Amino acid sequence: MTLSPNYYKMYSSRLSIRGEMMYILGIIYLITILLITRFILRSPKKSIFIKFICVLLLLYKTVEYTIYGLNLELTKIPIEYSTISYFVFSITVLFNLKKLNSIASFIAFISGLGYLLAFSLVGHIFIREQGTIITIVALINHTILFIGSMIMISHDKIDLNESKSIFKFTTIYLIYVIVLNIFFDFSQENIFIQMLLGINFGYIDEKIISYVYLLYFLGLVIIYTAVIKIFFMINRYLFMKGHRNYEHTI
Repeated sequence: MTLSPNYYKMYSSRLSIRGEMMYILGIIYLITILLITRFILRSPKKSIFIKFICVLLLLYKTVEYTIYGLNLELTKIPIEYSTISYFVFSITVLFNLKKLNSIASFIAFISGLGYLLAFSLVGHIFIREQGTIITIVALINHTILFIGSMIMISHDKIDLNESKSIFKFTTIYLIYVIVLNIFFDFSQENIFIQMLLGINFGYIDEKIISYVYLLYFLGLVIIYTAVIKIFFMINRYLFMKGHRNYEHTI
């Protein structure tokens, strides 16, 4: 059976319309979450709220990965940046690990906001490749990370020197990813860190390919550094705003 060209045009048109609708819905969702976050930050019960969501997040992820382990699904070992942040962030909040505050809040911030921005742009691709249910669950999880990070950094002013701790954690994380890739095959999984580090420039002239890789990874470092600076700027803004509000209530 041969499909007519008109069928492909109609199918492409439908995909385009769905993409535009998801883009609009994604933007609306992002704006809504920002407004909800603003409301929560003004609430005197935000400390109770963050502990509550961290309990739910830690329990859910612990059960999920325990099931993977019992079923010997070794490719489900936590390797994604956001997956690591679920555990680090929740444990830091629940056990009040002050020394990990900067790291936990930053990785939750970049994981949460990164997914929210990506979903607002290409949410239809997420749904097409992962399915609606998995995408919605991931969206909820990353939303929790973002809101939680905003609550955490609104409490305390983080010292700029903590950027060194963030870079140290990132280095340890990258070593962890490299080691896992030596022993396990994650090639069938859609893992962002894998795609980011394993990008292929094989189509480029061999004479300049090493320079292309150098510029690519240098660009990643520059972008990552810029995100860290934005994170500290947001921390100072939220902390100072919260401090002024507190002074006005005295």
